[in-house]
Amino acid sequence: MPHVRPTCPRCRKAASTCYCARIAAFASSPRFVILLHPRENKKRIGPGRLTHLCLETSLLGGGMDFTG
Repeated sequence: MPHVRPTCPRCRKAASTCYCARIAAFASSPRFVILLHPRENKKRIGPGRLTHLCLETSLLGGGMDFTG
């Protein structure tokens, strides 16, 4: 079995490069809904996930069809 690096469950970065402690999240008005394309959802960290970590009142969703 290959060696797996420990990762942060919040930002999905390697634990040694995690920056969650440096993120100063804030509440915003209006609330944001961040929709991720499946390709971005597979990446360890993308702009959508990073934005979600910075906005306390955001919702994060992934997929292709957001009509519902």
